[in-house]
Order: sequence, then C-alpha cells, then structure tokens
Amino acid sequence: DTNSIGTPEVYIRVKNTGDVPIDAFDFAVKCLNNYGETVKGYGHEPYAVCTYQGEDGNIGAGEVWSASENDRYWTMSGYDTATKYEVAIIKVHTTDGETITLNQNQYEWIPQNE
Repeated sequence: DTNSIGTPEVYIRVKNTGDVPIDAFDFAVKCLNNYGETVKGYGHEPYAVCTYQGEDGNIGAGEVWSASENDRYWTMSGYDTATKYEVAIIKVHTTDGETITLNQNQYEWIPQNE
C-alpha cells in the first residue's frame, strides 16, 4: 500500500512453523521497481530491515499473524519508486529465550502476495 504522500507501506503475514511461540522477529524487505531492479533506499541500502517486538502478542506454534488484521505496517521511506516487494525473515526470538539469526545466504526471499 502507499500512504497519503505516496510512500510505500508494507503489510506482512507470518506463520510460526516451529513448536515454541515467537515473541519477536526481524525481516528484510527488498524493494523492486517495475523493471524488477532493486531500489536502494536513499541510494545505498539494498533492503530495509524491520522488527516486530510482540506488540500484538506472541505468535503461537502453528499460528499465523497478519499485519493488516492488527493494523500494523512498516513505512518504506527512501524506497518511493518501489512497486514490488520481496520479504525474508532474518532473525527470530522465541519465548523460551532462543534467538535464531540467519546469514544472508540463508534468506528466503518471498515475493509479495504469496
């Protein structure tokens, strides 16, 4: 979506496929233009990093959390020419205290609307 001044806003949906509730996660948003080229935020950032800190509660095992259902979004300032998006989970924290951090070569980029 876009806000009133035309800046893109990203709404995501996340499913916890693990056995332990998630209380925080970070995700990267790769912004693309109509040509499929990466739009670099303010000319140098290849993707935006966003964080969910459990503001709407934990995401239980097997549960799906939806930003749009919780009126939550992330503004992609600096990526104003983006028209398509891909998202990758990059870090997860579970309620039992475990933090899982992925290396860039482990990111699984999911195109919008999948």
